[in-house]
Amino acid sequence: MKKGLILMLSSYHKTFHFPKTITLWRWKDESKKFDKYNSEYERIKKVLLTQLGTPTSTDTTAKTVTSDRGKYFTRNTLWETEDVHAELNMIFESMTYRVRLTIYWKK
Repeated sequence: MKKGLILMLSSYHKTFHFPKTITLWRWKDESKKFDKYNSEYERIKKVLLTQLGTPTSTDTTAKTVTSDRGKYFTRNTLWETEDVHAELNMIFESMTYRVRLTIYWKK
């Protein structure tokens, strides 16, 4: 496993504010940011696939989640190997857009 390439990946995060009257589907359709963040998620995922192999679990598309703050989109990919635990997450909601990579080396 080439740990150096994994360490060069960075968190891609920026917070944006939308008026409360914009619905989930409307701001997704109007926002080009969703495509940008989704593409960045896929780019990082492809690098991790070459480094860690097939993920233990993955979302092929963004899923809609409902919480007390409203609806938002999320994607998750998990790698669980003997040497490493890695999680790639994306959240896209009215207040925050984020792609986060978390890696734990077990040994």
